[in-house]
Amino acid sequence: MLDLKVTDQALCDYYQYKLSQNGDGHLVLKLNEELDTYETAQICFDEPHEWNDFVSHLSEKRCSVIFKHCKFVNDAGQNRSKLLAITWIPHSANIREKMVMAASMKPFRLKFEGVMKVVEASAKNDIYFDELQDICKFKFKY
Repeated sequence: MLDLKVTDQALCDYYQYKLSQNGDGHLVLKLNEELDTYETAQICFDEPHEWNDFVSHLSEKRCSVIFKHCKFVNDAGQNRSKLLAITWIPHSANIREKMVMAASMKPFRLKFEGVMKVVEASAKNDIYFDELQDICKFKFKY
């Protein structure tokens, strides 16, 4: 089990994003070049954007972790939101980076409290918005 570092800025960005509870934004963390520390790659709070457009621009060469507030309507007709962590490990990424990402996920989850679901994705169609909403409706964690 790998215990990678997380920059203070990345943790600060995470908690700031987590508290925003805005469904329009996202936070992307990536491994640094040495593959030993997670750092912020992109943060977006209020800018309305098309999620599927964002997904279509994800790198096919680099792994990342994406945090996203996913809004949905439950079976009782109530509006809800869950914080998702999406591990993006594309097939064409460097094998060492894929191994480091996979090995660091359990300790990574412990550092980021409040994540309701973790979605593992290696293909873009795994994380289009409709699929994420379906995932959110399930009642169990992880």
